[in-house]
Amino acid sequence: MPCSTSLPKSVLLTALALVLLSGLAHPQQQDLIFERLSVEQGMPTNVTCILQDRTGYLWFGTYYGLYRHDGYGFVPHRHDVNDTSSIRDNAVTALYEDRSGVLWVGSKLGLDRY
Repeated sequence: MPCSTSLPKSVLLTALALVLLSGLAHPQQQDLIFERLSVEQGMPTNVTCILQDRTGYLWFGTYYGLYRHDGYGFVPHRHDVNDTSSIRDNAVTALYEDRSGVLWVGSKLGLDRY
């Protein structure tokens, strides 16, 4: 009886069938739809960082302040020398949301908790 080192036919046929059928698989989302946000709509320029918080808001850090987008418009948060509760610097360089949902805003002048 000759010694055979080849795989059984059933394994080869199964592998071939899987390879052929894998070409028929479709991605879950076929068409991506992009929405463009413009400066005219309030989109900030010079974006340095972006974060989506747990409630769905998008936060944009820029050199001109922090902007929150709610799906409809932008709300700017900028440094105000007359308001001690405003962010300390408009040049936002980092955004982070911690486990408690606190938004941390980093800039060259330090760290703010929002």
